[in-house]
Amino acid sequence: MPRQTVRCLRYGRWKSTLFVFCVYLLIGGVFCPTLATAGGRIIKEDTDNDGQTDRIVHLAPSGDVVKLEADTNGNLKIDVFQYYKRGVVERIERDTDADGRIDERDLLANGKTTTRHSLDVNGEIIGILKFDGEQRPLEWRRDTTGDGRVNVWQRFRNEKPCEQTADLNGDGQIDQKIRLDEKGRSVESRHDLDEDGRLETTRHYKNGEICRQEGFTSGRKGPDVVTEFTGGQAVSEQRDTNGDGAFDVLVKMSKGKPISKEEDSNHDGRMDRFTTGDAERIPRWADCGQLGQRHAWRGDSENGRSCLFEPCV
Repeated sequence: MPRQTVRCLRYGRWKSTLFVFCVYLLIGGVFCPTLATAGGRIIKEDTDNDGQTDRIVHLAPSGDVVKLEADTNGNLKIDVFQYYKRGVVERIERDTDADGRIDERDLLANGKTTTRHSLDVNGEIIGILKFDGEQRPLEWRRDTTGDGRVNVWQRFRNEKPCEQTADLNGDGQIDQKIRLDEKGRSVESRHDLDEDGRLETTRHYKNGEICRQEGFTSGRKGPDVVTEFTGGQAVSEQRDTNGDGAFDVLVKMSKGKPISKEEDSNHDGRMDRFTTGDAERIPRWADCGQLGQRHAWRGDSENGRSCLFEPCV
């Protein structure tokens, strides 16, 4: 689970503990009034006996709590503000990174968090986390590009992320969808790698590690390119270059780089051209599948994808 998600959930549980503790202190009379105002009272307390005030309670004339301030990390700066209505907390604001700015805001109903806002340095909302009636996360919407628009949507099941949808380049179109397992690991993802508005690439994962990638570049039902992975590195790739539904190119790889290539050049269902190379993607020789048609490599080629052959002497 992302670190920010863990932090959000942790603060949800801390909020409930803080609220109960404050009510206990008020009822037990532990707070010591130090200042009275026309609108009510302010009670200050040093809860850790270090000689510094780390908790301040604002009371209405009726005696109801209207605001609670607390220094939760001992840096002598107030970092949590709780606001109450008729004695019940309805909003909590926090400075989670101790920079003096509020960067998180909880909205509550009946004492339970329903929505959590993440804020930028200007106080603008960049994330919205929704909770159910048991304060379990349901959906997290975020602005990760800073343009003021939500571009990442994450759904939860049993308090764990189960699906994520994203517009990564900010063009207003979805270019990534990810399904996650109960441990938060990727199971399947779909991508728009060419930014044409279609999720043409599908990736499959085993234990969170990619094992297969399928490219649907021609728009047909079946994939045009299939790449197999082992240990996170590509080991082979099959291609259908003419869109007839049959693979006519097989590339084998080592450490993610091509070392050999087989081709069905006339699309009759049989491989008739064979090229070998090395891990630097430089072909060494090719065999056209016919006697006397073995060719030696002459010249250079970008990524070894095209070549100039001359008959062997």
